[in-house]
Amino acid sequence: MDDDKRQKSWPIRSNSPRHSAGFRRALLPEETNILKAILLGETLPITLNRLCTLVDFHVGNVVSLVCLASEEETYANSIAQTARRFDLNVFMATNIISPDHCVLGTFQVFSCDRRRPRPHEAQLIERVSHLSAVALQRHQNRLEIELDSKNLRSPEGDGEPQTPPFIN
Repeated sequence: MDDDKRQKSWPIRSNSPRHSAGFRRALLPEETNILKAILLGETLPITLNRLCTLVDFHVGNVVSLVCLASEEETYANSIAQTARRFDLNVFMATNIISPDHCVLGTFQVFSCDRRRPRPHEAQLIERVSHLSAVALQRHQNRLEIELDSKNLRSPEGDGEPQTPPFIN
C-alpha cells in the first residue's frame, strides 16, 4: 500500500501539524449513524439529544444543548443564569445555519473547567452543528409539508405545530 492510501485511511490520533493546519478528521461512526437516522425520519428531539450526547461523550466534562432560534431570545438569559448558578463556563457556542443562510439556532457547550476547545473538539462541535442544521431543516420541511397538507384538507388550518424551545 503506498503512503497516500495509508495516510487517507489512518485516523488522526495526535495533535499533528496537519491537524492544526485545517486537516479534517474523518467522521466518527456515530456521526454517520445519526445522519442516516435523520434521513430515515428519526424524531427531532431524539436526534438532537444524540448529537448533544456525542459531543458530551467525546469532549468530556461538558454539557451541551441546542437552543432554537425562535426561542433563543427568551432562553438566552436563563441559560446564562443557569450556567452561572451551576458554576459552568461557556466552552463553545456556534450558530446552526440553514442552507439558505438563516440562523436556525445555536449549539452551546458548557464546561466545568475554564478552558477553550482543542482544535479537534472545535471541529467536532462544528460538524455536529451542521448535523443539527440538517435535522432542524428536515424537521421544518416536514412541518411545512404537514401544514400544507392540512390546509389542502381544511381551508382554515389548525396553525403551526409547536416545537420545544431547547433540547438536551
